[in-house]
Amino acid sequence: MAAIIELHDDVAIKYFDDVASYSRELKVYQSALPHVPHLVDYGKADSNTHFIKAERADGIPYLNEPCFPVLKLAAAISDFHLATLRSDGHCLCHIDNQPKNILLSNDEYCFIDFSDSRVDYPETDISHLLLFWAAEFEHQQFVDMSGSFITLSQRAIRLNSEQWQKSLLQSIARFDLRRIRHGRNLAHSPAQTANREWLKQVMI
Repeated sequence: MAAIIELHDDVAIKYFDDVASYSRELKVYQSALPHVPHLVDYGKADSNTHFIKAERADGIPYLNEPCFPVLKLAAAISDFHLATLRSDGHCLCHIDNQPKNILLSNDEYCFIDFSDSRVDYPETDISHLLLFWAAEFEHQQFVDMSGSFITLSQRAIRLNSEQWQKSLLQSIARFDLRRIRHGRNLAHSPAQTANREWLKQVMI
């Protein structure tokens, strides 16, 4: 069963019937990471349900804004990863970084929905994020935006070429599986095919 969310004027309350999802999301809020809404309360709603109450994140899914600030998004995601970066190159990753979970308000970003979050390589988060762009933009625009995004990301955390290739393949499989589950057409436009090929080559 999907989590239920109640939206109020100042807070959002999310109810979980899956303890593992609740625990993953709560850990993120308790860590007070950059660009994550402030935790207000949490606990048991009843014998079978847990809840998390956090400040309500105002904003729109960032891809709804035609000229969203790409470099600010790169900086925001780098801040999020750097806050938990370990010496082995792992950090806390959002994982479910679809556009509706990255909200934009007055050129500022807020990340929500961490029930799938886990410790992984930053390449995992970034490659999955860019697959949404690959499906959205014509090739030259995609190259320009993604190139700028990756360049700025590399200033914060140096991405590893070998890990990028592994993460990208995993991200493509996860991205396409979710599309199938949501009844989406997996046929790729010429631009999307070219964009995915660019992602495979960019870190070589």
